[in-house]
Amino acid sequence: MNKTLLALLLAFGVSAVQAEGIVGKWKTIDDETGKARSIVSISEVNGQYQGKIVELMPNVPNKCPGCDGSSKTFGVAKDGPIVGMTILRNLKADGDKYSGGSVFDPKSGKTYKGSAKLSGDGQKLVLRGYVGVGVLSVGRSQTWQRIE
Repeated sequence: MNKTLLALLLAFGVSAVQAEGIVGKWKTIDDETGKARSIVSISEVNGQYQGKIVELMPNVPNKCPGCDGSSKTFGVAKDGPIVGMTILRNLKADGDKYSGGSVFDPKSGKTYKGSAKLSGDGQKLVLRGYVGVGVLSVGRSQTWQRIE
């Protein structure tokens, strides 16, 4: 294969991934342990992005310790199933950044403001959950990996 054709194929592949934005499946990596925890499927609904847990890694219990059945925990009962839970809601695109949404943490049962940034090659998503505004915000970030 000649170099020009290879370069075109590689450029088209990166452009196709960037065009789909954050839609697709992502492996979540715990920011505290560095270990993969779940697979989240992100979809677009009416211009907003939602993320649902579709699979857990082996040895990760399918129980929501932070849930209590209230609307703030999306109606999931204590120790209710995590698989099928929507943990990312209402993100809106702005170029390679996404903002205005919320992120739910099943461990703590807390919902945070959410934002995300897609890497240039479209293979990593840095998701941030935070409280506060601007430089006064406090939160955590996780880097998720795209699953082909």
